[in-house]
Amino acid sequence: STFCFITVKSYKFIFYEYMHKLNVIVLGSQSFISTINELSVYLKFNISSLSTNDIKNIKEQNGLILCDDEFTDNKTNLNLLKDTECVKILANHKNNKNKHLFDYTLELPTTIQDLNAIIETTVAKRKFEINSSIKFKEYFLDKNEKKLNKNGISLILTEKEIQLLELFLK
Repeated sequence: STFCFITVKSYKFIFYEYMHKLNVIVLGSQSFISTINELSVYLKFNISSLSTNDIKNIKEQNGLILCDDEFTDNKTNLNLLKDTECVKILANHKNNKNKHLFDYTLELPTTIQDLNAIIETTVAKRKFEINSSIKFKEYFLDKNEKKLNKNGISLILTEKEIQLLELFLK
């Protein structure tokens, strides 16, 4: 009789598949941008940097913005960050007074593994927030708590009612 031994590789699902598609826009000093570009082979996302002429188009970009302290020193850049809806991460050495504009503050120096993990978790949190709530007109639907809120008054909904609302809003 013949004996066959078959091996099967098992793969764990890791969130990195999404990370490869994510575009991170790096903004800041020339040294910060060049450092991130040098590390790009170790990062789990695509890097793009914009010139000062292209910064106005950032509102139309999808993805994530990674910037350093020097970028936030300029008032025009701060206004740009305020108007941008995408995920924003600040990489800084000191306590920055504009931390409130960012989804996460990355303390420098840091490791490549920490940078990859922070970007991954920040994007995952933002996607979860977007998927777990819906705002329409004066109403706010929290799908996790199954509550519909308007002007501080809330109504508890069933799962079916939430699904119907989502269907009608599409």
